[in-house]
Amino acid sequence: MADDALFITSQMERLEKGKATSLTSSWARSVVEEVADRAANTYEEQKLNPAQQAGLRLQDAFDRGDFVTAQEAALEVHVLTRDVSPQG
Repeated sequence: MADDALFITSQMERLEKGKATSLTSSWARSVVEEVADRAANTYEEQKLNPAQQAGLRLQDAFDRGDFVTAQEAALEVHVLTRDVSPQG
């Protein structure tokens, strides 16, 4: 799930700019740090609902062509799901 979110972010950047970068910009780092700080004292299960909501925002923003908002949402999904154990 978390790796998929990074892939999606990269692909959106490719659509928007015609190329994908390594997501090492200060903007991406800032988004990741902000989400990580908000989720720092949250149990895995409590991260799933915000991750779902971010996924819905990602889809909506992408459909509108708002790639910046969609990338932010994808990074949020990544941060919230990277430590969640796979189900199944």
